[in-house]
Amino acid sequence: MREKSYLIGNNQSTLMPSIRAHCNRHVQNLRCKIKHKITQNNHTFIKALLSNTRKEATDQFLWQPQPMLTSDATQFSDSGRISEANDKFAGREGALPRTS
Repeated sequence: MREKSYLIGNNQSTLMPSIRAHCNRHVQNLRCKIKHKITQNNHTFIKALLSNTRKEATDQFLWQPQPMLTSDATQFSDSGRISEANDKFAGREGALPRTS
């Protein structure tokens, strides 16, 4: 028994329902594989962040933490490197005056 073909606009499609269903299964299978790969990558990233050391996660994902600024915004909380650089640039010693 022959299956009917479908009219799409002015062109007659030769895709039969069984072939269309077969193609849809392939598309669904590919979508599942892509979703699984994304999930796998996310799990790898999270596992590296949570396990061992931050250095390992940094080496693997090239993630560099940025230093935290104090409310002064002229010095880093861990050291006064930015104020030292500003002093050298300005050609004077001591902290730069606040502009606020």
